[in-house]
This record gives sequence, C-alpha cells and structure tokens, in this order.
Amino acid sequence: MAVEDLWPAFMSVETAARYTDLSPSMIRKLLHQGLPSIRIGRAVRIRMQDLDAWLTRQGAAPADTASVDSLIAEIRASRR
Repeated sequence: MAVEDLWPAFMSVETAARYTDLSPSMIRKLLHQGLPSIRIGRAVRIRMQDLDAWLTRQGAAPADTASVDSLIAEIRASRR
C-alpha cells in the first residue's frame, strides 16, 4: 500500500504533525516559514503533495522513511 493511500490528501495541522512525526507547534512554525496551506473557513489544511514537496526542497525525500527520520533528527538538533 502506498503512503498516499494511508493519509488524507488534505491534512489538518495535527494530522500533518503525525505524518511528519513533528509536534503541531512545529508544523505551525513551518507554516509561518512558508509551508503552503489553504484555509477553509477557520480551518487550516495542508495538502500532502505540498508538504512532501516542501520537505523535499528542505533536503528530505518524505516518501523515504530514512530521509524523514533524518530530517526530524536535524530539526530536533537545531532546537537544542
């Protein structure tokens, strides 16, 4: 089963956080740093394709678990 089949096409901040194994507050920070999103009323939604592309531009290949793990480690290290 492909990754795309396991996650919704449009994710809430909380779902995007689970998808990337980051905290919702980190996802909100990334939104302020340019992570694309859309608003539907008051709800913020992040398109999975946009999230994957944005992460790839930041130096990770999100479909590759090892790369996502590496990106998460880098982000956590940068917070120390």
